[in-house]
Amino acid sequence: MRQDLVALTPEKVAALANMGLVKRALREIEEGKGPALDEDSSGVVSGTFADGVVATLPPGVLLRDAPCTCGAVSVCRHRVAVALAYARAHGSTASAASWSPAAIDDAALEKALGKRVLDRGRRLASGPIAATLTPGAIPEAALPTCTVRFLVPLDPSYARCDCALGAGCEHVALAVLAFREAERKGRLEGPRTVELGASATADVESGPLDEALALARAILVDGVAHASPALAARFARVESALERAGLVWPLEIVSELRDALEAYRERSARYRAVTVARLLAELAARARAAATPGELPPSVVLGQGESRETPLDQVRLLSLGARVEGGERERKASVYLADLDSATVLVLERSWTFGEHETPPGGHELARRQVAPGIGLGLLARGQLVSRAVIRRANRAIRLGGRGGLSRTSVAAQTGEWSSLPASLLADDAASLERALAARPPWLVAPRVLAESVRVVPVSSVHEVRYAPGDQALSAVLELPGGSTLRLERVHESAAPHALSVLANALDSPVRFVSGEVRRGRGGLAIDPLAVVADRVLVLDLEGPPGGGALDVGRGEAPVTRHEDALERAASEVEGLVHPGLAHDPGARARLEAAASRLDAAGLTAAATKVRALAATLGTEGDRAASAWFSASIRLALSRELVGL
Repeated sequence: MRQDLVALTPEKVAALANMGLVKRALREIEEGKGPALDEDSSGVVSGTFADGVVATLPPGVLLRDAPCTCGAVSVCRHRVAVALAYARAHGSTASAASWSPAAIDDAALEKALGKRVLDRGRRLASGPIAATLTPGAIPEAALPTCTVRFLVPLDPSYARCDCALGAGCEHVALAVLAFREAERKGRLEGPRTVELGASATADVESGPLDEALALARAILVDGVAHASPALAARFARVESALERAGLVWPLEIVSELRDALEAYRERSARYRAVTVARLLAELAARARAAATPGELPPSVVLGQGESRETPLDQVRLLSLGARVEGGERERKASVYLADLDSATVLVLERSWTFGEHETPPGGHELARRQVAPGIGLGLLARGQLVSRAVIRRANRAIRLGGRGGLSRTSVAAQTGEWSSLPASLLADDAASLERALAARPPWLVAPRVLAESVRVVPVSSVHEVRYAPGDQALSAVLELPGGSTLRLERVHESAAPHALSVLANALDSPVRFVSGEVRRGRGGLAIDPLAVVADRVLVLDLEGPPGGGALDVGRGEAPVTRHEDALERAASEVEGLVHPGLAHDPGARARLEAAASRLDAAGLTAAATKVRALAATLGTEGDRAASAWFSASIRLALSRELVGL
């Protein structure tokens, strides 16, 4: 009996083909139109169909490479039907037991990949390179350039990679070596990041990272308001040095700082002092974490080894909704697309700038605009995309146009049947989801990937719908099928004027799924919704005015705790120093002392100590004051994240 085929569930076959072929094959098998199976003594499985087509699945041959007399050059419905029919015929219940690819030996790797590919994987493992590993029935390795999923226990020929090759690549070998390294360091019971090869610590203690920090200190001491246009040349030198060193996350931070300062000089509404402050604190936090490595390897903290752009194999991306944001003259739309092969969420972004006398459109009007030639925002946000022209950036943003352009891209509608999403994206238990979020490193040093917290939750019922007019926020309690609950919280955004009303109406009808960004909030775990699936897929930010009109729900205010108030006011004072600069705000010391006293009164003594130390350095040597500012900002950011702010 072919144990590899027996292990193939419909979800796993879909990862090797696509869900459309799987659904069609399952339907034909149920109707008695499946293949007649035959298996010879060498394990070759053949399936003969009523029209005479024969698909053959030899051992060790990828599903896409298996022969079929229909003539299809890629995975066809016949190959899929034979795999599914064989598993069903042998009573497969596809054990969901967790296993580790560390158990795959070199002989199996060489047989599946070939010696040359295996050797390339070993060279990659000489590093330094980091991998984030997730155990389970389908173990997963998130590598700097791609994600590898192992669909069948102990058989690397069924490993699925989202690189351009899709399977049989050196990344499979690298992922196995990463699992071996993780097991060498102890039992792998939850997501863990491991580093292969030599440590990058020595390479990041000086040089490009120090230059970036010196630039950050100069901005902080003089302030954005006093930043010289001559800094442009310095930014260019620092960015070039970071790129040569392969420090992707610091490079992104410095590039975003440059954009923020340019926005201020242009008097653009895109400028926010708080954004600059958080970028400066993040840069300092990553530099400090890399210099004194802890649980996260320096290469992970700095994005060393990350590929800035990676062309993907043919992908089917299922939209989970969209977000629209913007100020007086800008609009930005982000479409969140689930990659079913890699079990990750990718983001396609598009921005528009409008003239001084133009009125920026709301999300429902933006829905008619194109995010790529021939692809409307509304169609993509409510549908699914199949393409061989997707290029993924290190932060999981994507663009279209690679390898043949958009002629190899199509967009179709979807029904919102999200029950077949990978388990890592479909969160049907609130407690497990909360544990997964709690296990993540702080955002200050975590990989800078977009949509890391976007999930889909199945909903059995909705309770306690309330509107808080002071906060312009709608909340509700979602009950999941297993009985656990999750809070839904959505705040009004002027760029999406009808989102709250659409959401209120949707919650008044039977809801099947909600997608959104999950976070730890004031009342525990909460989801900020992107889309709701009821009788259709409702992308909240892109919907027009609902038939029900104004909100007509219960009312209530979310109380602000003493801790939250003290942290928010202290963060506001510290972040506010970035605009005038540490050397140009004579009243800052008194305000910081008052903020420290409020923190002390709330029992937040560690944060109070850092803020008070910052106050004491104002008016002293610039680098000393900047170092104190970094320490205070990092402490406040960690404290705020801990309480869900």
